[in-house]
Amino acid sequence: MSRKWQYKVATIKVSSFSKLEKRDQQLEEALNRFALEGWELLSVTQAYGAHPRLYMRKHLG
Repeated sequence: MSRKWQYKVATIKVSSFSKLEKRDQQLEEALNRFALEGWELLSVTQAYGAHPRLYMRKHLG
């Protein structure tokens, strides 16, 4: 039996003028919100000067 997945890509807009601790807190809050909805984090990317992009999946069924 093969599993079926739903995928999601989300860009997290964190304040670039905030201290590192504040940016980490913003990212953690977003990750926790997605986790409560059943999303599993697969990967994170961030190009220079860009906001972090989260790649997630959720099991269907």
